[in-house]
Amino acid sequence: RFFQNNYQTSSINKDNSSTAINIQAIDLNTSKGDDNMGLLNNLFHKNSEKQTEKIISIEGMMCQHCVRHATEALEKIDGVSDVKVSLEDKNAVIHVNQNVTDEQITNAIVEAGYEVTAIR
Repeated sequence: RFFQNNYQTSSINKDNSSTAINIQAIDLNTSKGDDNMGLLNNLFHKNSEKQTEKIISIEGMMCQHCVRHATEALEKIDGVSDVKVSLEDKNAVIHVNQNVTDEQITNAIVEAGYEVTAIR
């Protein structure tokens, strides 16, 4: 049995952004249980949007500053997560939502001063 209760927490991520989480427990044994289940269902489906891994081949990076610069450019794209840029491999591995286009990715890297040679 769940009781009506609220819990809130926040944290600072590695990239200095913050994340706030607000959890609300509900009583599923009430007459509002069915309504609440619908709300929970929508919440879980909304936050579980399918992501795809993409590998971007990048030319022009020379140092760890370049890696950080390319990483920041990719992280600014709405719908991109888990950005890992490698100087040695000359690429970036990212996870993207379905709404992120290859053109958005290419533009972000080019605007950061590097060249995209392939996206797969």
